[in-house]
Amino acid sequence: MTCTKTFLKVFGASFPHENEIHFCVSMPQSFHFSPRLPGKDWASSEAAHEARLAALLKLGPGKKCLDVGCGVGGPMRTIASTSGAHVTGITINDYQVSRGVHHNTRVSPLCTQT
Repeated sequence: MTCTKTFLKVFGASFPHENEIHFCVSMPQSFHFSPRLPGKDWASSEAAHEARLAALLKLGPGKKCLDVGCGVGGPMRTIASTSGAHVTGITINDYQVSRGVHHNTRVSPLCTQT
């Protein structure tokens, strides 16, 4: 089942073009399905999950990580900034690459995106 069909099934949304829903779903700059932690808002919960992932992977300065299907790169920026590792993200959507590159140059020299 595609991302679009799953979204439509779960949320009952209706869009005239599938690309619109894919564009809509793929733009967040955080993990899409991380659970909310007790006493934290969504943004803090997502950042905590991303930082935990970096810790579980034992990432740190001098280490490298690949984020496949990175979208616009939000999680990779959090992982890079919390761990000090260099993260390279790849995605097949040219618009997401351009947005990710824009955010990466403003936020983290530890991230590259293609």
